[in-house]
Amino acid sequence: MILAALILPDILSKIAWLAGLAYMIVRDSLPFLDGQSVGKKVMKLRVTTLDDQPLTKNWEKALIRNVILVIPLLNLVELAVLLMRDGQADRGRRLGDEWAKTKVVAVIPPTDPSDSV
Repeated sequence: MILAALILPDILSKIAWLAGLAYMIVRDSLPFLDGQSVGKKVMKLRVTTLDDQPLTKNWEKALIRNVILVIPLLNLVELAVLLMRDGQADRGRRLGDEWAKTKVVAVIPPTDPSDSV
């Protein structure tokens, strides 16, 4: 987004910022990413509801989960909470996850039945 702001004309720069902000908020619900952000795809992680349903097209939960990241200084509170939870049962669970009732899980690739010979 910063590069776009430097290169693009003023109106396109604003559009790039808005697109980046929108991606940040709904990234876990985008259908063409199969319910994963780009980073989660690389790390083989996925956000699901507490009953293991994917967030694909679940815009409300994605909004609740990620809005905390775009509110100034609230992300510092998020970091403090994560650091204080180290070693506890809900370790690694963000405030956004609590509010949206979601969790991050590892993606286990489907196994091929012919491999178990």
